[in-house]
Amino acid sequence: MMLFYERQLIEGVTVFSDEKNASDPAHPIYYLLPEQPRFRLDEIGRPVFRFIKYRVPIERADGKKGGGFVIFDVEFVVPADKLAKVKAALEAQLPPPDPRAPEPPRVELASIAYTKGTASVLLFQESGGSLIEKVHSPGKPSLYGNNVCSVTVELTDIGAAIAEQALQGKGGVVQVRYDLTCAVKLPDVKIDGHFHASQFYSFYQTIDTDWNLWSEDSYRETLREQLIQSEAMSLTVDGGPIGAANPDLLAELKSWAQKALEDAIERNMITAATPVGADDRKLPDGIEDVTRDIRNTKISDVSLRVREKAVIEWSPAPQGTLPNITSLIDTAGNPILWTDFATTVSADDPFFQAVRVRASVNADFKALKLHSVDVALEYDSPDGLKTGGGKVTSPDQVVALDAYRGAHNRYRYSYKVNYLGESRAIDLGPLEDTAPFLTINVGDLGFLAVDVQPGDVNFDQVASVFVSMSYEDGAAVALLEDEFTLTKATPSHRAFDRVIFAPVKQPYRYHVTYRMTDGKELTTGELTGRAPRLFINDPFSATATVNLRTWGNLDDHVKEIIVELDYLDDANGYRRTYTSTLSKTHPFDTWEFPVVREAGTTLSYAVLYTFHDGRPPVEVPRAVTGERTLLLGLEPPDKVKLNVEVLADLIDFTKVKLAKVSLQYDDPDNDVHETASAVFRAGAPTSWKWATDLKDKTRKAYTWSATFYLTDGTHRDVASTTTSDGTVVLEVPAA
Repeated sequence: MMLFYERQLIEGVTVFSDEKNASDPAHPIYYLLPEQPRFRLDEIGRPVFRFIKYRVPIERADGKKGGGFVIFDVEFVVPADKLAKVKAALEAQLPPPDPRAPEPPRVELASIAYTKGTASVLLFQESGGSLIEKVHSPGKPSLYGNNVCSVTVELTDIGAAIAEQALQGKGGVVQVRYDLTCAVKLPDVKIDGHFHASQFYSFYQTIDTDWNLWSEDSYRETLREQLIQSEAMSLTVDGGPIGAANPDLLAELKSWAQKALEDAIERNMITAATPVGADDRKLPDGIEDVTRDIRNTKISDVSLRVREKAVIEWSPAPQGTLPNITSLIDTAGNPILWTDFATTVSADDPFFQAVRVRASVNADFKALKLHSVDVALEYDSPDGLKTGGGKVTSPDQVVALDAYRGAHNRYRYSYKVNYLGESRAIDLGPLEDTAPFLTINVGDLGFLAVDVQPGDVNFDQVASVFVSMSYEDGAAVALLEDEFTLTKATPSHRAFDRVIFAPVKQPYRYHVTYRMTDGKELTTGELTGRAPRLFINDPFSATATVNLRTWGNLDDHVKEIIVELDYLDDANGYRRTYTSTLSKTHPFDTWEFPVVREAGTTLSYAVLYTFHDGRPPVEVPRAVTGERTLLLGLEPPDKVKLNVEVLADLIDFTKVKLAKVSLQYDDPDNDVHETASAVFRAGAPTSWKWATDLKDKTRKAYTWSATFYLTDGTHRDVASTTTSDGTVVLEVPAA
């Protein structure tokens, strides 16, 4: 595997070492990362490039008189002359020949296996679109061979005139950026990152309405709204001895870790709390008194943890400005002339009403044992059926279809896949498409192979890794199975490695069983994958995080919250325990630990509360939870409320227009003075409840009074009455 930390720069090319080089220095393997992209050159060194400028002979609605196209291929590859110099420099580093060795020292140059990638092209992309109509690009290089990417840029009339001059002479105006991803192995590093975000929203509203028959009505509203949010992020990178000796490498590791943590934060970011809307703050019909108390708490925690020689996906982004083709020379030493690659035509030419298709096969022919792929393209043009295509034998080869366009641009294609050593081939199609760039990918070629390699498995702790894999696709592909064992001596395996004579449409399934050196076995359960390269990482490559948070009064009520946590993976016989003590000075805690898997495991916890006033502790029995953030706290058990219910069932509302009742509670020793009132009328609820906190639980007496407004215009009063009864029954007093 390619080592991220062993690299050297030769002739502008970054050269990475393979992890096997240390054990076999006489036969090292190196991977070359070119300096920047370039125009693709044909077999005699001429660029694959075309510039077309056209005139429009009639007036158009947009007023433009013409336009143009720039059509070219770019590639990301080390030039042949530079490749020879790099190899010579690497061969000079070989140890002296050993006459006892079975073969002399040699250098092997291997291709970097990119797992995914994109390519973007920039040419006059200013805002407003006055120069560029559209950029047509597959957005994805071949990822094999020379990493070819085909581009067509459609220019406006002004853009064509400017581009014709800008693309000639010295310098360059076409900028290309490749974003590639490959697997690399890190040195012995320690990377720890953590992000915590919390949000608390509180809304409290009371509305008191007093209806007065003989005086003006009164309305009082109390409103409190609060939003508190906080975020904290930390990141530490310890590059070990290798990072200390190479500051540039350490900086690159920090940049990778920062992006990985930010990507994880973006996936787990909590959404903002939504305030109570204006309509939800209004007084409901038929209700005089309202209390609304709303609280919302959200918490998000993200962690990044990398240990030892982990395998990561690294994304280099080589880029650069391509030199104009007029500054190039071919293999015979002849300069490249602009006139050989540029054309000016009239838009009356049917060429500009054409369907143009470029097709390629995105596959490593040698590794997949592919002989060839016969691609057939056809289009029903006004001149009859037009065909194109051809035999493709490498990922860099492109076949084409050019036809005058009819009423639509939908073409048909089919392809036949021929394998080395197989008498049977597969034919797929006809299929339909409209894309000008048609790419037939590995999964469409009827070949199933998965390269299984160890990631960060520590074979000093893991004796062997047993992997069972399967794949099926209904009637198209019967069940395929493969079982194998990875060890320190045989750490890799090519699974399946067979022709299935059907496109790969389904994910493969696999189980991994780790046999530890102490005799214990750990299994991951069923997993799925689609990538052609599968990395088996350490059984403890995942990390579980449990967050402990407190609420309530820790100042003078709860003194300490002692939490005992127990994590159990029963299938693997794996258990972890943790005890934490929370208090006013330590209100939250985080427990992180390595796990084999999350599915099928249990997390249980027991809690013990102690108190400032010395009362006996309160123990909460052990319980199982699926949450990973636990909120812990207790309300004071001696908190007492005064609860009063007022009933108006005995009122005859054919004679009473409305009735108003008022309650008052006073505790002058504790400076408590609470009042409340309610109005009853025909059609409204006949029950009203009122509650208030008592600071002195022995003082439960309160006073109440009532006024009844009769339909004849008179009113009758109930004088202020003191009582401790929890129920007040309203009745119209006698005249």
